[in-house]
Amino acid sequence: MRVCVFCAQLDSENLGSQTWLTNSFPFLKTAKKEDIFFTSYRLPGSVSETGNVYFPWGQSRLRMALCRGVLRIIDSVRWLPTWLAWIPLRLCQRELLEVILACDPDTVVLTGMRWRAQFSAIIRKSFPRMTVLTEAGQAFSKSSVRQACNRSAKVSIVLPTYNGARYLRQSIDSCLKQTFANLEVLVVDDASRDDTASIVQSYRDPRVRYFRHETNRGIAEGLNTGFRNATGDFLTWTSDDNYYAENAIEEMVRFLQTHTAVDFVYAENYIVNEGSTTWKGGAVRRNEPPESLAADNFIGACFLYTRKVYETVGGYNPKTFLAEDYDYWVRVSKQFQMQRVFHRLYYYRFHENSLTSKNSVEEVSRKVKLVKELNSLSSR
Repeated sequence: MRVCVFCAQLDSENLGSQTWLTNSFPFLKTAKKEDIFFTSYRLPGSVSETGNVYFPWGQSRLRMALCRGVLRIIDSVRWLPTWLAWIPLRLCQRELLEVILACDPDTVVLTGMRWRAQFSAIIRKSFPRMTVLTEAGQAFSKSSVRQACNRSAKVSIVLPTYNGARYLRQSIDSCLKQTFANLEVLVVDDASRDDTASIVQSYRDPRVRYFRHETNRGIAEGLNTGFRNATGDFLTWTSDDNYYAENAIEEMVRFLQTHTAVDFVYAENYIVNEGSTTWKGGAVRRNEPPESLAADNFIGACFLYTRKVYETVGGYNPKTFLAEDYDYWVRVSKQFQMQRVFHRLYYYRFHENSLTSKNSVEEVSRKVKLVKELNSLSSR
């Protein structure tokens, strides 16, 4: 069971103890702590944005601020009619629903707002599969709520690499050990001079496919080679120095199958330091709403999209090296619905030989600026 608790206000007291929540909704005692996400229309005061705590926001900060202000007044002034909440709820509906969908919940609990009935109606209309509870003590009667993943679908994971033998085996293994097994891993060797070929050829798993460029052509061309040969219904790519959580592909496939209006989903990342083989606690790379692409690349390295996206958008642009992913995401956003999820499904490693470390901030900034020019985005 996965739950989104939408509160009027979050504070250290109610986040520090979930007793207040389970006393009101006893069925939540059986939910795992990591599967309960807390959201609020009010921005945090003393509560830091860590753990499973999230807030809706948008590029239109003024509109969001006005809506928050009106909803807060309605909650505070008891003699105001609650139907007034329809105005801010409609104005900020997209942002409010986006943060709920990002929790990927089976159940939404609304608590502490006078306008719960109005918001509940909007959620039920937009997400009919979700159960919405608005009153303390409401029973939760469904025995099984999460839609099962259709495992007949196939996933293609493209893995471009250039002299990436150091971490390559861990990256390939993380693909092959997924709980979603109907996949292929297309390793594209961009003329490596290390042990890349022997590592890949040591695998006897027929799901591993190997392609090699005789000359170094760059990551975009490597991705294009991989996707031209991909046969999956869902597509993604990974790097030779990063690796997946075991349930990453299954979670993202299930999300796209459940929410069919979405064609591109992206998740949060754990940060792994150089030399580490596992995450030992520390930084998490949180993602931001799709509209943040207008400012910069906030999608992250864990994502999955439908074949329709690839067939419509086409390949990656070699001219945008260092920002080829950003360019692709912007192009996708113009034609398809993208959606973040708050689950941490990927391990992103920083080390001295990564592209992030080997290229200066100025070089990356220049390519980001180029992407904005190519896609007619205002440069910020």
